[in-house]
Amino acid sequence: ENMVTKINLRRKLDLQKISNAVPGSEYDPLRFQGLIMRVNKPLASFILFESGIAVITDVITEAKAKKAFKELNRLIEDIFLL
Repeated sequence: ENMVTKINLRRKLDLQKISNAVPGSEYDPLRFQGLIMRVNKPLASFILFESGIAVITDVITEAKAKKAFKELNRLIEDIFLL
């Protein structure tokens, strides 16, 4: 069974910059204000909002949600350090 978790990253996000840096991400602010992104390790999907709120889906345990959050944090740090 899938879990859905919400996390506040405590920073504003430049969704266009993230979308440009992450292949396969989906961002169309005219249709939906969130950026949709998927990762394979761990298997998870994210919906990111400019406010810094992130919704993590497609995880089945709390441990996998925490691992997915760490991976998301790493990706965002890498993008903004470029």
